[in-house]
Amino acid sequence: SLCRSLGTANTTYNLSMNINDNTITNDCMIVSAQNITFNCNGYSISSTQNYTGVYSNQRNTTVKNCNISMGTGNNTNSMGIEMTDAADYSTILNNTIVGSGMYYGLWTGAEYQNISNNNVNVTCLACSGFYLTNSNNNTLTSNTVTSISNIGIYILSSNNNTLTGNKG
Repeated sequence: SLCRSLGTANTTYNLSMNINDNTITNDCMIVSAQNITFNCNGYSISSTQNYTGVYSNQRNTTVKNCNISMGTGNNTNSMGIEMTDAADYSTILNNTIVGSGMYYGLWTGAEYQNISNNNVNVTCLACSGFYLTNSNNNTLTSNTVTSISNIGIYILSSNNNTLTGNKG
């Protein structure tokens, strides 16, 4: 029910209720060890604060079945899911990310990720649904990604990514 660090390697964490915290002062769920699965089980993570809903800088992170809405006012710190360049070999699966304040639904600099069956809709004027930067060898399959700025999936300085059956 609270934002926290997920720090035990080789563990599955299951959300059992919605998190709605408008007082947070940092990213909400922070994956801080390798081989972690975070399963929201359809529950929500939301805040009006300009932080990230789920953040990982760890290899082999799985984020699935989350409903995420973060931030207000087009703040570049506000993201649904953020995977740094150290979060290689991760999976982002079956998430719904919707928000008027989020700058990026998904931001990633990681490689060898499986990003599948996500529904992302961000509505700020300069936003991107997915933003991949220096992010190579990823597979994006069957995602629906929309943005009022008409930038559904933005790929910068990235190579060998496979996009199949995505809609925007």
